[in-house]
Amino acid sequence: MLRIAWNLSWYHGSDNLLKQMNSETKTQEYESLGKGSWIRTKSQILDALKLSTEDILTLKITHMASGLQDCLHSIVQAATHREVRAAVTRMSFYLLNDRLSLKGCPGPCVVTLKSLAWHTALNRFLQVLPACTEDEKLLIDIVHFLNKLIKEQRKNSSLELLNWILELLLRHSANPLLDLLVLTESQAREETDDIRTAVRQQLQKELIALFDTLLLNFMEVTDRKCSELLYVFQTQLALKLLQCLKVTDAPHFYGLPSLERTLRGMANLTAFPGWSSHSPLTNPLDICVKYLSGLLE
Repeated sequence: MLRIAWNLSWYHGSDNLLKQMNSETKTQEYESLGKGSWIRTKSQILDALKLSTEDILTLKITHMASGLQDCLHSIVQAATHREVRAAVTRMSFYLLNDRLSLKGCPGPCVVTLKSLAWHTALNRFLQVLPACTEDEKLLIDIVHFLNKLIKEQRKNSSLELLNWILELLLRHSANPLLDLLVLTESQAREETDDIRTAVRQQLQKELIALFDTLLLNFMEVTDRKCSELLYVFQTQLALKLLQCLKVTDAPHFYGLPSLERTLRGMANLTAFPGWSSHSPLTNPLDICVKYLSGLLE
């Protein structure tokens, strides 16, 4: 801690210190610690004041901008699911730190993310259906992070973030996040192991939570384009939840967790006026009748 404190003081803060470390080449040693002639030569530098590898890592992690940039770099360069999940989890911890600061305005994590290309890093994981349990676990972490990020911005909603998510959900080719709400009949009947079933349930739970958060943000949106996208999303979500009523979980779970999630989503959705009015193929009244019929069943 003394080494870190001395270096932070010498460089007048973590920003300058990190810039200095990043500007050094791999062959240079960490020895230019100031302008005074008494400390410019290697022989005059105290080894005790040189930052260790652990010190440098600690600085990069605790410095918000550097830590988030490192997370995104890890996601882009990751070769395994575990590496991506670890990076996304670290990003979630930065959001948690914002919340614990108890500030009324957006925290430093939210502000920093607005200047980083995190959409590009996560986009590829949100455009395809998961092919295995590890894919589903990874998607759970990403959806959980997105949900927390939207909640942190609720008082100052980011139109860029909302538009990006809504356009992703309403793609014409395929919208895997909405499709994942509904199990196919074969998936519902097949005897899967408990771990696979539990992961699938957790994924659906996180998706419902994300969609509920999007609906709550609807009340804060005044942008016309974003409002139109949210209207269409409401009706698309309504149709997916209607399908969920007809398909339950694996038989040994009695379908109760799936039914509970579906009913909670339906209750939140139908509280908004015009929730069934934006489907190009289905009449609003028909959707309402199907809802009532499904609930009666």
